[in-house]
Amino acid sequence: MMVLISGFMFYVYILTLLWALGFEFNMNLMILPAMGVLFIAIGYLLGNARRNFFVGIRTPWTLSSDTVWAETHRLGKWTFIAAGAISIFSAFLGEISFWVFLGATLLAAFVPVVYSYILWKKEQPQ
Repeated sequence: MMVLISGFMFYVYILTLLWALGFEFNMNLMILPAMGVLFIAIGYLLGNARRNFFVGIRTPWTLSSDTVWAETHRLGKWTFIAAGAISIFSAFLGEISFWVFLGATLLAAFVPVVYSYILWKKEQPQ
């Protein structure tokens, strides 16, 4: 994950340098596909994450149960991969591209959190 984020930040740095040197290009068209690839890679890594306090969907509910952790990350994997694919294609939507990207990102982040709470609640004795 550290290599992915470092690589993405290096890419943003290169784009910033090129812009400062006078090269003009559509920043959305350059950044959103890279964000999409980053989200897809993070989604893949989420699916393999073991329970820990540093990486993953770390809610009180996922940290309290191995089952909730595994199921939440299984869903989180697919929501992040879907958000990544939407981000790649949203780059070509023009002025609404940022809003499509933002909506996909928010859904990818909040759906697993709500799902983890629902799973945890089902696990609790009545």
